[in-house]
Amino acid sequence: MNLALAMYRDAASAQYQQLVVCSNDSGIEPVLTAIREDFPTIVLGVVTLRRPPVEGESDRRVSASLSSRADWTRHYILDSELAAAQLPERVRKPGKPIDKPGIDEGVARGLTASMLAPAL
Repeated sequence: MNLALAMYRDAASAQYQQLVVCSNDSGIEPVLTAIREDFPTIVLGVVTLRRPPVEGESDRRVSASLSSRADWTRHYILDSELAAAQLPERVRKPGKPIDKPGIDEGVARGLTASMLAPAL
């Protein structure tokens, strides 16, 4: 719900030409539909947080309801792309800096280890 509301508000702000959601949860589909109807010029992208398919292993499907409402879809993210997208351990800002959570702390908040630590 929070993600959907944030996406809709971002669309309504008219500050963005494109919105990208990193999810394979079909529960996001209603907000993509609403954004498409209310803000037809915004480009919608969907990135599923999966590893590339491995030969011989079953492949998890991409949500058809999400990809059908997006202008483009990425079916997986490479480990090297995740590693390159990591923020530094500490982000300096006016006032108190923001420290990247440790793996144990982040997992307790619902983040996966791959979201917290760069792949080696």
